Order: sequence, then structure tokens, then C-alpha cells
Amino acid sequence: MNLNHMYITRTYPKQGFTLIELLVTIVISGILLAIGVARYVEFNKSELVRSTGQTFKNNLRDIQAKALAGVKPIECGAVPLQSYSVVGIQWNTDLTNCPNIICMKTQAVCGAQLTPITYYKFPPNFDWNGGFAAIVFNFNILGNGISGPNIGATGQTITLRGSISESLTANQYFYKFCINTAGNINDCGFKKGDSTFACTC
Repeated sequence: MNLNHMYITRTYPKQGFTLIELLVTIVISGILLAIGVARYVEFNKSELVRSTGQTFKNNLRDIQAKALAGVKPIECGAVPLQSYSVVGIQWNTDLTNCPNIICMKTQAVCGAQLTPITYYKFPPNFDWNGGFAAIVFNFNILGNGISGPNIGATGQTITLRGSISESLTANQYFYKFCINTAGNINDCGFKKGDSTFACTC
């Protein structure tokens, strides 16, 4: 036997994926990607509502601090400072100062004296649930609480509504605050799809 002419033939299984396996992998990857993107978008929405609500609360506290300290603008002259007013501006009602967004404006109240107005602007896609324009109140000076035509027995509740481009209430976010008659600001947090959750002053 001539060993130089003997060959051993080996067969190897074919490597790789079948078409069905590839299609299944692509479909599963697409589903996972869609879920991830949806959750990321939802997270961004909730974070924007949270940060906007926190900024709004801090702005209110800054206004309140001026009233507590009795910070009097020079425009008041000899007229005593009485309070700092807080007025909500609805979407598209003040195109000069708040074009296509909602705002909150504040100014010192010194009788009939004209004092500078400060505007606090909110991001697009926000609104005042129920109409913040009806919520007009004053932080009275030297810790004398709040006053205004629409203040209830316990205080004033304010609801900020986010994601207003969503047509369904279930996809919108609602951030609530309550300011009691003593002037204390209670942050009640936010919820998705529910504007009726309790907010105690």
C-alpha cells in the first residue's frame, strides 16, 4: 500500500445563520429599539415637566423672599411698598413679551406707582390647567401671607400642564402647587394623565 497516495476527506458543517434566523433577530432588535426609544422620549417629557415645575417653584420663592424682606424698588418713591403681585399670562395673549408661550409676571405694588415688570417665561408645550390668568394674587410684605380676589379659604392651587401637544389627557403631565393663606408654598409633585390628584395647602 502506497501511503503517499492516501487522503482522508473530512466534511465540516456550514457556518452562518439561516435567512429565518436573521429575520427573527432583526425583528426582535427592532422591537427592543422601539421600546427603548419610546421610554427615552417619555423620560425626557417627565424630566422637562419636573425641571420646569422646580424652576416655577423657585421663581415663586424668589418673589416671596422680596416681599418678606420688604425690598422696595426706587420707582415706589415715598409710597409704601404693599406687596408683590403674581399674574399668569395665558398662551398667545401677550405676543410682545410672551410670544406663543405662557408666562408669569410680577411687580412691586406701591399704590398707583408704576414699577418694573419681571417676566418668567416657560418652555413651549406648557399651559396653565384651568387657566392661570384667573390666578392673580399678591405676596404681602413682611410675612403677611397672600391676598387676591380668587384666594380660597385655604389658599391658592396652581396646576401646570405639560405636553399639551398630546391630544389625549392620558399622555399629558400635571404639576401641582398650593400656596396657603400664610404664604407657604407646597410642592405636590406631578402625575401623568391625572389633573385631579390631591394637593393640600
